[in-house]
Amino acid sequence: GFAIMLVVVGLGIVVLTSPRELLGPSVLGRALCGFLAIFWGYRAGVQVLVYPKIFPNSRMGIISHYGLSAILTTQTVAYFWVFVSAFFK
Repeated sequence: GFAIMLVVVGLGIVVLTSPRELLGPSVLGRALCGFLAIFWGYRAGVQVLVYPKIFPNSRMGIISHYGLSAILTTQTVAYFWVFVSAFFK
């Protein structure tokens, strides 16, 4: 639990403090965006396929599930877009 949270927070800090490096032509930025697309895509898949079975069926639980699914899917698409578009620069 704590180690995963530490990695997610650390990657978030890297993304927030180094956007030019991620969006630039560097191999490291492209590789990190590719990794983040896979990471958040996996997490979105778990959210969509596994969590509906264990999320609360209350109104707030349903809203939370769909909201989190949308956020995770958006992150996946954004990182994937940056990763792919780097090959066409």
